[in-house]
Amino acid sequence: MRMHTSFWHIVKTAFAMRPSISPALITNRHPLGRRLGGFTTVALLCAALTLSPAKAEIFDQYQVKAVFLLNLANFVSWPDHHAASDIRPFTIAVMGRNNLAPYLERAVADESIAGRKVVLQHFKLLKDLEAQPCDLLFVSEDQMSIWPQIRAIVRGRAIMTVSDVEGFTHRGGMVGLLTSGRKINIEINRKEAKGNGLEISAKLLRLARIVDSGKEER
Repeated sequence: MRMHTSFWHIVKTAFAMRPSISPALITNRHPLGRRLGGFTTVALLCAALTLSPAKAEIFDQYQVKAVFLLNLANFVSWPDHHAASDIRPFTIAVMGRNNLAPYLERAVADESIAGRKVVLQHFKLLKDLEAQPCDLLFVSEDQMSIWPQIRAIVRGRAIMTVSDVEGFTHRGGMVGLLTSGRKINIEINRKEAKGNGLEISAKLLRLARIVDSGKEER
């Protein structure tokens, strides 16, 4: 699967706008065309979404969110016992219905994280989340009515929670990807993540709006 031509145009334009981001940091492994590595992924996410309106019209938010979610593990440290004893696939799960799912299916194909094959799961019911392990959980808007139950299930299980729903991090979610016009803003509730045994890299924290449950820190 090759990255959509218009999306790759956005990538090249973003690098032209931010010369401090070296194109050499991109490798050729990503199933959407070229994998975005480490810090480059987040820096590109911020740079590409500050394009002029004319260029932003060809930008697909779901492609960027899919790439970001796949690379989010590069910025998160799971508990030592989680990495050492877990030989199952690294699982990204989508809870509910969301337009992001088809892009994620293409993004995770033939990918691995820390030697673990990446797989995508679709959870429709709370019992699916209770019974099946996952590492990163994307919560769709249609699931927010039962978010307190979802949050209770993932608590203590070292699962990173992500959503693109407004107010998600204020309600105890860990990472929010919020679309505002032609821009996506990253929000992080680092206290919630830490309480679940997850440490988020300072590189990502510097590029995000940090919030606490019920309030914004900065």
